[in-house]
Amino acid sequence: MNERTTVTRTAVTRLLIAFGLAGLLSVAAERHTAAAAAPCAEAGVPEAARQLGYTKLVIDSCPSQEDVSTDGRGMFEWYSGHQWWPPSKQPKADKYTSNDQGQLVLKLGGAMTTVMRANMKPGKFPLLAGEKGFYVEFTTQLSDNDPDHFPAVWMMPVEHARGQHDHYEGDPPRFQRWLELDVDEGGFTKGFMGTAISWTGIWPHYKRERSNPRWDVPVLDRAKPNTFAAAFQPADLKVTWWLNGEEQYSAGPPAVPEVARKQNFYLIITANTRGKQVPYEMKVIRVRAFVPE
Repeated sequence: MNERTTVTRTAVTRLLIAFGLAGLLSVAAERHTAAAAAPCAEAGVPEAARQLGYTKLVIDSCPSQEDVSTDGRGMFEWYSGHQWWPPSKQPKADKYTSNDQGQLVLKLGGAMTTVMRANMKPGKFPLLAGEKGFYVEFTTQLSDNDPDHFPAVWMMPVEHARGQHDHYEGDPPRFQRWLELDVDEGGFTKGFMGTAISWTGIWPHYKRERSNPRWDVPVLDRAKPNTFAAAFQPADLKVTWWLNGEEQYSAGPPAVPEVARKQNFYLIITANTRGKQVPYEMKVIRVRAFVPE
């Protein structure tokens, strides 16, 4: 074997290795993309939403880190922080990352909404009108089940903001009214807990009427994917909750106030603590919302 033959074979071998690695990288990239897209591949309407007539899909998010505006501005699906908090209390950019499947992960202290925190305007996703009603669902997964974790998926009306647009004609000056809809809050029970809260009053002396959730619920493994859902029916002033497709319970007045029909709601996801600051991660797999056609 002469020197030229050896050099030629070496070059060919390097090319084959290069092409082989490129092929492997290509396959890996395709698998990564497919894994990230898989949760959003299902296009069907949840049975609970269908039964209520909420069949028009208006929000469908399988977010990655790139879908979060960390400064609360721009045209994004999600926005870090909230208008309620001063700049020093807004979550840092490192509270959001993506896992190997490209899915968004919130670390302890992460908090995001579907409205810009400066002006409370929606980004890529619309507000959900109380007068029409809606069904929402959040599919999330925690890294573990430590009792200090305080994950929450919930909703607030955009009217409850600095401009006090939740003050209505006939009410006393600066008097506000709004509905808070907690789709699920972890840690109050051993499992699922959804509540409706009617807030009224003049800041900072608000009063609340809260629905009565079930306290004796089964233990929920939050380290597995779970889908938390709720629907608001304006005609009946009724909120109903579901866990993984199974109806849990419902609530009505006074916890579900008539003013909710006048308000427009946005989505919130938070990864809080109950005080010990035990680190954890909250994977956001998918978020959907349906309204009437």
